Amino acid sequence: MVLDFDGSAIETFGLQLNAFYRSGPYQKFMYFPLFVFDDKGWLLVAALRPGDHGEVQLALPVLKRLVKMLRKAWPNVEIVIRADGAFTNSELYRWMDNNRVKYALGLKHNNALLSKTRLGEMKRIRGIDDREQRLKAGKDFHSRRARAFGDFKYKAESWDRERRVIARCDYTDDGLEVRYIVTNITKPVAKHVYEQIYCRRALCEGWIKNMKETNCSRLSCSQFKANAFRLLLHALAYSLINQLQSKFSERISFAQFQRRYIAVSVQICEKRQSVQFKMASSYAHAKEFRRCAKSFGARTTVAA
Repeated sequence: MVLDFDGSAIETFGLQLNAFYRSGPYQKFMYFPLFVFDDKGWLLVAALRPGDHGEVQLALPVLKRLVKMLRKAWPNVEIVIRADGAFTNSELYRWMDNNRVKYALGLKHNNALLSKTRLGEMKRIRGIDDREQRLKAGKDFHSRRARAFGDFKYKAESWDRERRVIARCDYTDDGLEVRYIVTNITKPVAKHVYEQIYCRRALCEGWIKNMKETNCSRLSCSQFKANAFRLLLHALAYSLINQLQSKFSERISFAQFQRRYIAVSVQICEKRQSVQFKMASSYAHAKEFRRCAKSFGARTTVAA
């Protein structure tokens, strides 16, 4: 089982307990919740954190509870953790090494790793509005890129042992660009661990976007616990929509799903032994709605 850990900023307005202003890339008053997904997009944790918390805060207590619950259900399950460089933490590494938890985590750059990062060209390409031009520019850029992988043993001063570090080195128009990850996965080659395991955590950004499409950014209660409870309600809404999405062959965004199948005008008739939903004959997605309803046990659903 692969678990993706990530945090995301939720802007706050007014006087909300534990909402703090953060500079840097955020420039706003905010909360900073922690989300944990599995590699299929199922949301396992939505924990509200104060706005001044870093990525790694709360991660270890949450991980301990998750591992305990998962191994109680499936004693032999192999657990792999993925996260970006903001989760660089020696205590987190040590606990996972000592408890048979695999990980592939981004590693913050430092002088000892001789890292060098230049992303100007890719940022320019992502900023192109026209999709065809953007794809063409991206293809041209990647065709000029040379990529190599390597791995080595490395021990920071705060670490209790040496660990495997994988380096992905790209040489582009802007020069050398290096990314590092730290992992206790030993057997696969460096390229496989980086591209097939670590890089797939990028899907987590899309799942967080879907989560925010449930309007979880509206945590406007004055009390922190009340907002934490509201976030859980949105997490349940996300899980419900994700479950419904699994019944459809076409995967669409949560916003589109809500417009098609939730924000629908129906007439509800409550009878002694059943509840009937009557939809308008002009409803364009009635066929898919009926098929989904039947998969959840509805006996008859007929568009009027």
